[in-house]
Amino acid sequence: MKNEKENKGAERRKYTRFREEHLLQCHCATPDDIGIVEATMIDFSEAGALFNSKVRYNVGDLLRLTMTIEGLKDFLPEGYKTEGLSKPETVDVLVAVERVQTLTPGSSYDIGVSFVGLDKADRIGLGRYIERRSKNKKGKE
Repeated sequence: MKNEKENKGAERRKYTRFREEHLLQCHCATPDDIGIVEATMIDFSEAGALFNSKVRYNVGDLLRLTMTIEGLKDFLPEGYKTEGLSKPETVDVLVAVERVQTLTPGSSYDIGVSFVGLDKADRIGLGRYIERRSKNKKGKE
């Protein structure tokens, strides 16, 4: 068994992170609501995401993210209804801020979040999307 020092910095994630930029919108779910903030997702998994924001959030803040991922509907489980949805390429998810890194004070922050409220079908779709896109990326290298 590895000791703590050997394990320090080791990857402890349950799900594979996939590095791909997508647009997202942040809706603050706290009383100090600042409205909708546009941000850029840097990477994501079935359990969380990292995004760059012009707004600094605090660890523990709850946000609702609307992530736009082109082609996602092709990976949703069979029988999941996308007909009639105005934006079938979007995923709405409630997240908790886990980490904040200041890149440029007052204007650029990397925000790490965990998904605390994600529809099961969307989680399956994200997993399939990541798996397929990761294989395609490796095949092109």
